[in-house]
Amino acid sequence: MTKVAVAVSGGVDSGTALYLLKKEGFSVAAFFTDYFKCESPRGGSSCCGTDNVRTARETADMLKVPFYSVDMKRDYDREIIEPFVKYYRMGKTPNPCVWCNSRLRFGIFMDKIISMGFNMLATGHYARIKDSALAKARDSSKDQSYFLYGIGRKRLNSIIFPLGNTTKEKVRRIAKEAGLPVKNSRESQDCCILKGGGLGSYLKKEIGEFPGDVVDESGRVVAGHKGYYNYTLGQRVRIGGLKEKKYITAIIPEENRVVMGDEERLFRKNLKFRVSSESVLSVKSDSLEAKIRYAQKPAACRIAALDTKTNICKIEFIIPQRAPTPGQSVVLYKRDIVVGGGEII
Repeated sequence: MTKVAVAVSGGVDSGTALYLLKKEGFSVAAFFTDYFKCESPRGGSSCCGTDNVRTARETADMLKVPFYSVDMKRDYDREIIEPFVKYYRMGKTPNPCVWCNSRLRFGIFMDKIISMGFNMLATGHYARIKDSALAKARDSSKDQSYFLYGIGRKRLNSIIFPLGNTTKEKVRRIAKEAGLPVKNSRESQDCCILKGGGLGSYLKKEIGEFPGDVVDESGRVVAGHKGYYNYTLGQRVRIGGLKEKKYITAIIPEENRVVMGDEERLFRKNLKFRVSSESVLSVKSDSLEAKIRYAQKPAACRIAALDTKTNICKIEFIIPQRAPTPGQSVVLYKRDIVVGGGEII
């Protein structure tokens, strides 16, 4: 019998995925990955707090399946926290949810469960696997393939996404009808970094406060800032006395400067990115679509150049895109199939 390890978070998606696989007759076990305790200082629940552990365990107990908690705090610090802070020091905007999936959940954790004798790993992500390739979920409003593009292609045949062909509304209905403890759980989260606090205060603590200048594109000092890491490309500048809307157009960490300018300066037709080692790209792929952030409709593009020695790819959009941001991810699609992706440089 196929043995399936199901990653559970205490959320309705992963809990329902566990239920569906058990119902289909798989030999399943629930695994809660413990990255760190991040309870809100006000006592509320969080994506990896005790409430979630309890709900996940209660769901496993109700379904009469084994429950395991896996300590991955050191892995999380090394693979997520350290590079997260490093990227902001470099003036980049990281994408930790992509790292969580490619490095931890479908990397280190998946290796752990395989070593325990499990054949497959299942999660509550909204995505599909078609012909050994990653594909968009049937429900486009919940599709999470953008965050999953970095999964090693050889691993895809050992992964199950039970929710890939359903909708969030149906998942909640299934959980309610089955009486699952997760039926009223809030939205599942990929990973949490801030431990209940804001990004600015977190980075100030980790990096320190380094006052510098906000300048216009001629180099004239317009205002001061308390840390360039508090800004990202495309962000609206909030400075008293400005008569026109201005946006962050560049971050220069080596000069401790943030540059502001007109919004039209943010649009790019050409974009370069460092290709993920698992991407399947071809310079013959002329009719593709790409997303440069999760909450965006795919935009038509083509591959203009691909250097296989440096793993640098250049794509050209039909319509210029707003604020492609270094450190973020670009994901390429051929209809509903993920054909490649990487980090914007």
